[in-house]
Amino acid sequence: MNIMKYTFSKAALTITISLLTIAFASHPKIGSTDDSKSTTLTTVEFVEVLNDNQKEARYYYENNWLQLRIQAKSKNYIKEYNLLETDYSEDGPFHFILITTFADQSQFEAREKNFGELIEAKGALKLLNDTQPKDFRKTVFVKNEAKQLIH
Repeated sequence: MNIMKYTFSKAALTITISLLTIAFASHPKIGSTDDSKSTTLTTVEFVEVLNDNQKEARYYYENNWLQLRIQAKSKNYIKEYNLLETDYSEDGPFHFILITTFADQSQFEAREKNFGELIEAKGALKLLNDTQPKDFRKTVFVKNEAKQLIH
């Protein structure tokens, strides 16, 4: 699977972040009577690549993060996922955007248990050049439980 690659200008990045903020704002789903059961919840993580280790980071996300999401979706642990790559800039100090969407509150609350099960079954991390994640990546920002406004 290819990672989608995006290049953002300052204006485009501002618009994109504004749209993501609006899309993931903490408001209940329109027409919902029980948010805990019917509202999708999304986790968005922005990751910076450290020390020019772009190849190591890409390898890690394609062979670990992405594979776990594929398995999680097949087991109905998550609703959807997306792995995005972008150019680093002063206005957008990150290289990857990791998005995981849960169908409802119960899926979200079970995420640690469910991913723990998948990680245990998967075994050791797949790493390029044995470079450890702490040496090639840094989480810049994470937003949990962003609720989708319109389905």
